[in-house]
Amino acid sequence: MLGLYGGKSEAEKCMQFSMHQRSVVPGERVFVDISSIKPPKDVPAIPRANWRIVVDECTNFKISHFFQRNDQMAEATCELLKQWQDKGIKTKFIRMDNAGENKQLEQRGKSRNWQFDWVVEYTPRDTPQHNHMAKLGFAVLGNKGQALLIRANVPWKYRFHLYREAFKTATDLDGLVIVTVKGKRATRFEHMFGQNPRWTKHLRLFGEAGTMKTATSTSPKLADRGAQCMMVGYAESHDGDVYQMWNTVT
Repeated sequence: MLGLYGGKSEAEKCMQFSMHQRSVVPGERVFVDISSIKPPKDVPAIPRANWRIVVDECTNFKISHFFQRNDQMAEATCELLKQWQDKGIKTKFIRMDNAGENKQLEQRGKSRNWQFDWVVEYTPRDTPQHNHMAKLGFAVLGNKGQALLIRANVPWKYRFHLYREAFKTATDLDGLVIVTVKGKRATRFEHMFGQNPRWTKHLRLFGEAGTMKTATSTSPKLADRGAQCMMVGYAESHDGDVYQMWNTVT
């Protein structure tokens, strides 16, 4: 029996999605999804365990953010797509399922505050293949992030403290993959924004040890001048040689 969904049968919905033409314009169609990171029973509850991913259909460029609650992602996604729009990247289509937080995103995006004119493509229920770029993005970036943690010899008890940084770094590095769009070979960052981030000229190993300055003008002369930390990512909105460092003590 064909179940009704949004006024159309499941078969009609599937045909509609299978017939759409893949976008060749960076940022024109994006896939959005959210996933929860659930720790095992022996690990305390972790903050910001809701992982939202945005994937560009044309370049497979990905953005990862983490939230305490699902409903916080709507405003943040509007802010992201407004930043893209200010750079000349206009999103026309958003592909996602019809979960409550996604309906909130549509309502928020079309509100007086944002006034986006997206066409929202809600996927049929129980058909993750129609949001495949987001689903595959979770799998690929999750595996890469886990590999970063393992290669850095991060103990099990600390992995749930650092998984966000690892997944975010995996997302950043994924943007350096070279792809071909309209015959042009370039990184995903270059296709999207015309250039690579500044930190690409200062790449370091995730998990690399470094000393972070802690001394101030009032520190005693014999006090430690720095603390040994671990590099866990690249700092946003900073120069390219600024890194996120993790101090196991603090």
